Amino acid sequence: MKETRKLHIKDKVFNIDDLKKIALIFEEQASLARQNGERSSIEYELHFSDDTTVESEALDILEDDILFSKRPISVQFSYHNYSLNRRISLSLNHGDSSYGNTIIVSGQEREWVNAIFARLTEILKGVTPQESWIKRHPTLLLNVIALGIGTFGCFLIDTIFKFTFANVDLGRHITPPKEGTFLHFLTIVIKSNTLISYILGWIWRWCLGFCWGAYEVRRWFLNLWPSIELDIGPEHFKIEKQKRKKLYAVAVLVIFPIVTALLYDIIKIFI
Repeated sequence: MKETRKLHIKDKVFNIDDLKKIALIFEEQASLARQNGERSSIEYELHFSDDTTVESEALDILEDDILFSKRPISVQFSYHNYSLNRRISLSLNHGDSSYGNTIIVSGQEREWVNAIFARLTEILKGVTPQESWIKRHPTLLLNVIALGIGTFGCFLIDTIFKFTFANVDLGRHITPPKEGTFLHFLTIVIKSNTLISYILGWIWRWCLGFCWGAYEVRRWFLNLWPSIELDIGPEHFKIEKQKRKKLYAVAVLVIFPIVTALLYDIIKIFI
């Protein structure tokens, strides 16, 4: 009877040392098979962003110069013992794809399967986790972004209107709401109740933020912390890491309008 155990991998940052630790288990099993005269095969595959693929049966592929001159996007390790019907495979794909990103161990002997699976699982526990406040709180992030975009957009519109009114007489083209209409009643309520005006103002900015691309901005933020990150190759090819370094400037553009608007509203209420 054949037994198979599979582990789905997510939220991990792999460097070259992590891959070597995993590959050593593949090498160990291949070496034991050779010593016992068993038919087996082992293969390492590296796929790069420029559509280059490198394959080897030797572990020194992880020392090859190509690994330090290109951007790897996929790693595949496989071991197959034909005599004992044993298999081990590792699949890692840089990004958030649900395809692959697994370790699979299968064989006829349950004890061997469990032992290899436990060792690989222990190595994975030592791999750097992909953690960030953004990934832990995606809903809160979305609402903050919506407020930031809406507040910044309203600030621009308000600035444009003030400039226009200061230079062009638009008052004669704007008709105030007629008395007795709902719009006239709503205008009176808002003007006479500062708290309602304050709350509605923030709800309006929040809604506008969603209309103006809050979801797309959040997706951009989340993509900076992919579920599987291959931290391998030249630093200038590590796109997500480079973008994260510039994230503070973007965060300021989101948070600054909110803080400024809050301070402005507080000043209007109490002064």
